[in-house]
Amino acid sequence: MLAIEAAIREADELDRLIQLCDSICLPQGVCLMEKRLMDVAMRHGTPACGLNKWRAYFRIKAEFESRLGYSVYELFPEASAVTFGFSRTRG
Repeated sequence: MLAIEAAIREADELDRLIQLCDSICLPQGVCLMEKRLMDVAMRHGTPACGLNKWRAYFRIKAEFESRLGYSVYELFPEASAVTFGFSRTRG
């Protein structure tokens, strides 16, 4: 029974990681979650449960950031360029 419970926990964790990745990615790469959520809302509208779903995405992001000890965006240096549509080097 413990092996099954562990497998379920792993699947749940993997599912949350996949949801996080989906909520911060556009075809151009990683972006701020807010941009991705607005992109989907503008193309498809928002369902009645939209706000609760968005809150769940932010909870998942916070969970992984708590475990990492830093923002998930630090893993993706291109996030700023994708989010804001330009890249700039700072001197």
